[in-house]
Amino acid sequence: MRCPGLSRVGSLLAMALRAIGQRALRSTLVATTVAVGMATCTATVAFIEGVNRRFAGDLRKVGLDVLNVQTLPDLSSGFPVMGPVPPEAVEVLRRLVPEGEAAVSVSSLGPAEARALVEGEPPGPPELVTVVATDAAHGLIGLPVRPGGRFLEEEDLRSRRPVCVLDAYVAGTLFPAGEARGREVELAAGEAPLRLRVVGVTEEPFVLRDRFEAFDSMAGARMAKARRLEFKNVYLPRTILPSAGPEGAPPVDEVAIRVLVPEALARVKARVEAALVPFGPGVYVWSQREWVDLVLDRAGQFSMVGNIIWVVILGVAVVMVMTISLMAVRERHHAIGIRRAEGARRRDVVAQLAMESLILSVTGGSAGASAGVVFALALSRDTPLWERLIFWEPYVSWNVALLAVGLSVAVGLAATALPARRVVCLDVVEALRGG
Repeated sequence: MRCPGLSRVGSLLAMALRAIGQRALRSTLVATTVAVGMATCTATVAFIEGVNRRFAGDLRKVGLDVLNVQTLPDLSSGFPVMGPVPPEAVEVLRRLVPEGEAAVSVSSLGPAEARALVEGEPPGPPELVTVVATDAAHGLIGLPVRPGGRFLEEEDLRSRRPVCVLDAYVAGTLFPAGEARGREVELAAGEAPLRLRVVGVTEEPFVLRDRFEAFDSMAGARMAKARRLEFKNVYLPRTILPSAGPEGAPPVDEVAIRVLVPEALARVKARVEAALVPFGPGVYVWSQREWVDLVLDRAGQFSMVGNIIWVVILGVAVVMVMTISLMAVRERHHAIGIRRAEGARRRDVVAQLAMESLILSVTGGSAGASAGVVFALALSRDTPLWERLIFWEPYVSWNVALLAVGLSVAVGLAATALPARRVVCLDVVEALRGG
């Protein structure tokens, strides 16, 4: 049993393939243009998606279920500096949050220079760090400790031993050739140097921060509370710092509360805000979840620049393919006129042009998408080329590849629309005379 529809499609496909073969140079040029455009679009989308995923992953490692209590800077002074949290507010927060629902930690922050003390070798160049003098509860709030290390423990607070924990960035900078645990560092913060033994190394959350650090010229000018999120910190027990407060302890610059039950975050935040009302608007609380969402939203807006780039490339591909198609139709006026004279309808000629465009678009789009995926994956390897060109690992998904093929078909059909319109308006006698 014959199917007229399939027979018609088969003959249309055969005519399109024959026409493509007869004009191999033009067909190759169209397919190559589509392939280059789709390869560029695929690689660009993969790079954008890769940085978005890495950025989001890095930020979420900081901790979404954490509340921070700080004070607003005193704007009456010539140089606004955030003041300490009142001791009364600290005590209220400690009593407010029940044990098991959240962990509360207090910290004293300040800038310092850290040097590695290596036996038998002169001290190396100092590294600018933020000293986070805190308590054992900070280990539940901050980042996880690397295997083999540990965070500050209760025994460190009771014994008042001069110990510290380093962020991975600081550990790798001070001790590039070996393990930091068990080594000694010296902190200089305008007073007598403080000599500490390293008992642990925390993980580094911001992979992208290492890559973009060369573009950050303001890192050293930020306040300690802002620089703490750079994770170039040295953590040490507050009990070994000189007393500077009325209660015989260093002032509290920050209170961090990790909500151990994520569903209770909104409830705990409302309770904390209500408890801080008596201390005036100068003492406030902010959620790291809201901060992360805000940063990701701004990053999404910034990634629109990359999207504009691949849309422009797509538009250029459409114009180029349309130009080639117009030239091809003009060269084929005589052949099209003969087909029309033999009884071919206008829609038959348009269908043939659309089939040719579809074949070239799918071929070029598939080749371009494959090349873009291979290019993106090649750059994601740890090679000198990878180190020079991009700072993150691209993310390639089947959705991106299928999107590229679909866009190539749309490009081909859109570029054929104007030539097909000219074919529909073509007079048979004029076409034969022009040929």
